[in-house]
Amino acid sequence: MADNPSLHVFMVDDDLDDRIIFSNVLDQLGIKPQITFAKQANEFFTLLKDGIMPDVIFLDINMPIMNGKQVLRDLKSNPEYSSIPVIIISASKYEKDIEETFETGAHYYLVKPYTNAYFLEAMKRIFVNDWKAKPLRPLREDFLIHVEL
Repeated sequence: MADNPSLHVFMVDDDLDDRIIFSNVLDQLGIKPQITFAKQANEFFTLLKDGIMPDVIFLDINMPIMNGKQVLRDLKSNPEYSSIPVIIISASKYEKDIEETFETGAHYYLVKPYTNAYFLEAMKRIFVNDWKAKPLRPLREDFLIHVEL
């Protein structure tokens, strides 16, 4: 995994600790994209409307006001944004959440890690993709990333 400053990653997550961990793990892997953080959906959509376009979006499901599933539906129903790959990040292992986000068009569903080693391994799997090239969505059986260490 190489330094790729031209890659633009959005992370939409209301939890400061999760945003810090995300940045730290990318640094540990030597992945140095441009990262834009949004704490909630309205901030995220404002950034998009202002023309700040990501190559890939990491989206938390559990956020106040508008949850990540609603954000995903709005993104995928808008032709201007529908091709942007979305990786769902959630503490939920609930099959209905996983299935709903797959059907709505997310690329991956990452169960929120509880250890640094787990998150490192999960991000290695995610960043083997060339997100600037807008890779195809994986098959359903490859959609869930739940690393067993």
